Amino acid sequence: MKAGATLTLFFLCTVTFALQYYFALQEVDIAKYYALYPPAVPEEPYRLITAMFLHADSAHLAQNMFALLLFGMVLESLIGTRKFLIVYFLAGLVGNLAGMIAYPDAYSLGASGAIMGIVGCLVILRPFMLVWFGGPIPLVLLVSFWIFIDVAGIFDPYSRIGNAAHLAGLFVGALLGSVWKERYDEKKLARKKARKEVELSEEELERWEEEWMMKFKFWLISTLP
Repeated sequence: MKAGATLTLFFLCTVTFALQYYFALQEVDIAKYYALYPPAVPEEPYRLITAMFLHADSAHLAQNMFALLLFGMVLESLIGTRKFLIVYFLAGLVGNLAGMIAYPDAYSLGASGAIMGIVGCLVILRPFMLVWFGGPIPLVLLVSFWIFIDVAGIFDPYSRIGNAAHLAGLFVGALLGSVWKERYDEKKLARKKARKEVELSEEELERWEEEWMMKFKFWLISTLP
């Protein structure tokens, strides 16, 4: 299974959190300088990217990294590393832009928007893929539940979750999945794989022809009076 980019992103997020913890012991909050803070973005646009690698606490990190490994490895294996990274960073970027609009005076951080982009792309390409959520359920059902939670969260004045970023990231991923759906259709891939398995190389074909031609000659000679 191709998962190099997924594992690299997992490593970067984990190492970044370790650095956050280290600097916190020195009473330095690096999130203050690298998290998404809308008033600072015009002069520090790098925050739109760096915020994706920061997390509020260990529970926040664990939740996001579990989802990254679970869905990221499947998607990267399906569409390849280049497209996977396009989904991740584009969804994360658009999610952060949506966060700037929805939460203009708040600090935001986390890989959730990017990961929701992965989920959005995967639910278009493999809607009935089974995932474990208290029991095996189709991915499309789980995503529908998450959409409901995020939409409700937007109207909750006490919510501290970046619901708008989640929905924006999910939308970007779903949009890209729709563009690529024809290419990665499950039935077409299965038929292509089946055809590939029965195809012979030029060298194999020549050996096959030679072998059967010799058998035919032997049969022909043996039948002659």
